[in-house]
Amino acid sequence: MRRAEDIAEDIVEFTKSTDNQEELKEGWRVINNAVRYLSSKDDYFTNERVVRTDIEEMKDDKRSND
Repeated sequence: MRRAEDIAEDIVEFTKSTDNQEELKEGWRVINNAVRYLSSKDDYFTNERVVRTDIEEMKDDKRSND
């Protein structure tokens, strides 16, 4: 698996090697979509953790009230 710093270095190298705006715009479009996908997956994990915590809290409250 590639590490985040390797991917970041590749982006920097791509940026340095890009000679025209069309190539840069296309690269930005693809990279931006990939980052949005990464962000969505991070949100998924965050939201899953929040929901699990909420469920546990609800269960604990119910047990306390019984």
